[in-house]
Amino acid sequence: MNAFYTSSFFCRFFKVFNGLVLLVLSCSAQENNTYEFPEENYSQSYCHGHRFLLGPEVVHAERIRDFGCKQSGWLGGIRFIYEHRRRYCFYWGIEGAYSWGTYRGHTAKRDENGNSIKTWPIKSKEKDGIIEGRFGYTFQCKNWWRPEFTPFIGGGYVRELNILTPPSVAGFHSKFTYGYITAGFLSSISPTQYLTLGLNVKVRYIMDPKCRVTHDPRQPDGVKFPMGDENLQYRIELPISCITSCKQWGVTSIPFYEHRYYGCKRFHPNDIPKFCYYNYGAT
Repeated sequence: MNAFYTSSFFCRFFKVFNGLVLLVLSCSAQENNTYEFPEENYSQSYCHGHRFLLGPEVVHAERIRDFGCKQSGWLGGIRFIYEHRRRYCFYWGIEGAYSWGTYRGHTAKRDENGNSIKTWPIKSKEKDGIIEGRFGYTFQCKNWWRPEFTPFIGGGYVRELNILTPPSVAGFHSKFTYGYITAGFLSSISPTQYLTLGLNVKVRYIMDPKCRVTHDPRQPDGVKFPMGDENLQYRIELPISCITSCKQWGVTSIPFYEHRYYGCKRFHPNDIPKFCYYNYGAT
């Protein structure tokens, strides 16, 4: 990830961030001059600000490594979110997910000029787990479509296990683990009392990522390798919630796009300098 890409992404991020802050502040300043929803509808939460979501998750992932290796496939799993999110109150939340599936693709041998001279099929099983905690503050107006804005900070931990299977030439297992700090915002509008539309942006800064390799005859079993200096990841979500008339139950769908980027894995058994995930799906 070069400096230009990083700086341009943060420019777009802060433009959206500032725009949402101004929107909420503007609506708050005009609350006394416009129609207000009933008091019980100020927050999108289901029970005094507490909300629990649990459901299946489907992900289509592209797994790309330099030197010609590319895989893709579908993963299925489960995600939960438990959070306290209420108008002009401190926000906190915990989120976790676990998914599994199979990747298929090819790997290539390249010459000195980077041209592919031979390819092999490659297949692997993937297991991916994440846990995250967040803390922030929620701003929300009472009028118009009740725009809500919640900036937050937090941290989490990721564990990814990739197991090469036939017809792959190699058969080693790679386990990626790292902690991270995160920052971003959650936002929403409510066109009606029973419908909420949102935009969530989450940026991660990963810390001390490691790759542990096993079942590889070329290396001691269980050896760990550093994974380079590319530390930024991001996730964008577009949640859609339909809330029942009793305000205690609802249905939520969360389409998302996620980019995970790892830098040079120095001394990796396959000498893979860069590694990217491009994930999209829905919960």
